[in-house]
This record gives sequence, C-alpha cells and structure tokens, in this order.
Amino acid sequence: MKKSILCRGVVLGCLLYSGSALAATSPFFTVSLGSGGLGAPYINPITSSGLPTKSSCEKFYHKLSWGVSAGLMNNFMDDTMSYGFEIGYIHNGSQHSPYGQYRSRDIDIMGLARYNIAGNWNVLGKAGLTMLDQHISDGVNRRSQWGIRPKVAIGVGYNIQTNMQVALTYSHIYTGHSGFNWHKNNLVSVNNMVLSLSYSF
Repeated sequence: MKKSILCRGVVLGCLLYSGSALAATSPFFTVSLGSGGLGAPYINPITSSGLPTKSSCEKFYHKLSWGVSAGLMNNFMDDTMSYGFEIGYIHNGSQHSPYGQYRSRDIDIMGLARYNIAGNWNVLGKAGLTMLDQHISDGVNRRSQWGIRPKVAIGVGYNIQTNMQVALTYSHIYTGHSGFNWHKNNLVSVNNMVLSLSYSF
C-alpha cells in the first residue's frame, strides 16, 4: 500500500514538473491610472428612525486613482492562455463629499488568468484578497480603519509588443457597506476603473 502511494506521488510529481517546465514563466511589472469610487461617507444625515438615509449610503464619488504591481506569469497552450499571481498597491483616490473627506488605499495579492481571443486581444480575470486601509474626516473628527476583504477584477487587454501590454480593467472590493458610519467600524466598498501598462521581462 505504501509502495503504491509512493509510486503515485512520484508520477504526480513528474507530471507537475513536466507541466511547469513546459510553461514559460516570466516576471512582469505594471503601472495603472484611472478612476476610483468609494461609497459616500455619511456623518450627519439621519432619518426620524435614527437610521442613515438611503441616498447617502449608495452614492459613489470618483476621483483619480493610481497603482503599481508586480508578479509572475506562466504561458502555456502555445501562449494562448497564461496564469499567475501579482502583488500590488493601489491608491483609490481622496474623496471630497458633502459629508466629509475620505481616503482609501489597499495592498492586494491576486491570482490572475489571461486568454487570447483574437490577434493581440485578450480577456483577463483576477481574484484574491486585499488589505484595505481607509481614513475619514469631517474637519473636526478623524477615524482610520483597516481590514482584509475579497477583491475581484475583469478586463480586456491588447499586446503592443511581445513583452508589453495595455489593459482596461474594472475591479471591486466588497466590504458589505456602501457608506461610512461614525458609530460603526465599517469599511466602504471600492470600485476602480484603470488603464494599465505592463512590461514582461
């Protein structure tokens, strides 16, 4: 029995090694610029029931966002498909709403996959976790909060050269909250639409 398990382990190891050998691994670096949107922080608007108004919870304010990331990609299927991971830093913008000033940034680790659909065009998807850090101020009071939340992204890319690509990507950080409340320690969901430039080494 032990011999059988050992043989299966050796075979599986050989398959994994041969698969990784066939896949061409390349590091890459990405810079991005776009528009980041956060749920409007609500501070004072209260209904007669003592709950924040719906409109103040759901409105998103979009400001300039930027980010950098680096990772590894493995190409296979004659470079038709590639997969890998990346670690990135994103500044989601400094928001100024009628209810206060808001700043958000995050550090993420994402698994990603890319599939060539036609010529130099491809579609891509990402999923992972991010450490979200947010700050809010109404001019008198200030609060900082952070937490780990899920993050997903989808996009379309174009290969300018063999080792250079541009992509338009939409990402979403889900927190379960679309507005800030001074009385609760809750993070606000974040949307981002960015144009990025990637270079593979």
